[in-house]
Amino acid sequence: MNRSVFCSITLTLTLILTLILTLTLILTLILTLTLILTLTLILTLTLTLTLTLTLTLILTLILTLTLILTLTLTLTLILTLILTLTLTLTLILTLTLTLTLILTLTLTLTLILTLTLTLTLTLTLILTLTLTLTLTLTLTLTLTLTLTLTLTLILTLTLTLILTLTLTLILTLTLTPLHKPNPNPQWPRNTRYDWRASAHPLFTVRHPFNNTLTLNPNPRTLTISHHLS
Repeated sequence: MNRSVFCSITLTLTLILTLILTLTLILTLILTLTLILTLTLILTLTLTLTLTLTLTLILTLILTLTLILTLTLTLTLILTLILTLTLTLTLILTLTLTLTLILTLTLTLTLILTLTLTLTLTLTLILTLTLTLTLTLTLTLTLTLTLTLTLTLILTLTLTLILTLTLTLILTLTLTPLHKPNPNPQWPRNTRYDWRASAHPLFTVRHPFNNTLTLNPNPRTLTISHHLS
């Protein structure tokens, strides 16, 4: 009866451990899927960052060209002013002033474009910093998930080992006999026995040397078990 109770408790514990192992494997699959999605997000953010840096370089090149054009127009304006001083005070001066106004308008528009490009570059840099921070946080999350997955796998291996040891114990207890058979006793010859009937369907024979024989009154076979008192 104790063996049956022990086996029942062991099987119950085995079922519980199997359920825990199943849940742990499900959690491992979920964490693996989360890791895959996180890596996909990292790749997407990396591509976005690359495109952003490319756009930044293009805008920087445009800004550089604009500054060169601004310097060129400024030099042209200076040369125009010098030419204005050199030319006559009449029609030549009027034409020169008209050209100066045109160049001034062009310079103004160029400066406005420069400011716009500078603002765009500033916003692009801010976006780049934001994406870099997002990528850093994503990598931190990836490392955390990787550590969690590692701990989960260690827990899974531990539970698998416990389940294996439990099953080994159950098989050992199942295959091991409870009692070892008694060796054949050596009874002296020509000994008288005291036959006494009891309430049990077996008969008990008392031997003078404090040994007991239990006889099973079977009409076909006679089973004798020897017990030392």
